[in-house]
Amino acid sequence: MKRVIAVLALTAVIFLSTTGLAFASGYQVSSDGYFGCLSKDYYSKIARYAVQEDIQAFETALLGGYATGECIRLQADERVFVEETAVFSGLVKIRKPGDTLEFWAAIEAIKGVPE
Repeated sequence: MKRVIAVLALTAVIFLSTTGLAFASGYQVSSDGYFGCLSKDYYSKIARYAVQEDIQAFETALLGGYATGECIRLQADERVFVEETAVFSGLVKIRKPGDTLEFWAAIEAIKGVPE
């Protein structure tokens, strides 16, 4: 039984990936100026500094995140996949096509693209 389920799952993945249905992105970065971080907590900390208008702490944390790879700059019109949505916190977890790293970003950083 497990083998039948595994074969059916593999067949579905192959079919959907060849038709493009399973992996159609449909999302892009809305504009320059947004960033994403691997950790939701680290993203929230940086965002909190911005809300508190502590520019020095914001820049230090963000530049430190860029330097360590914890955070990335998002570029306008860059295609992304939405992996998870945390509506109540206003965040989405995204990844770039071909990449396995997933980053948390502001939900406003992402726009839907008509396909």
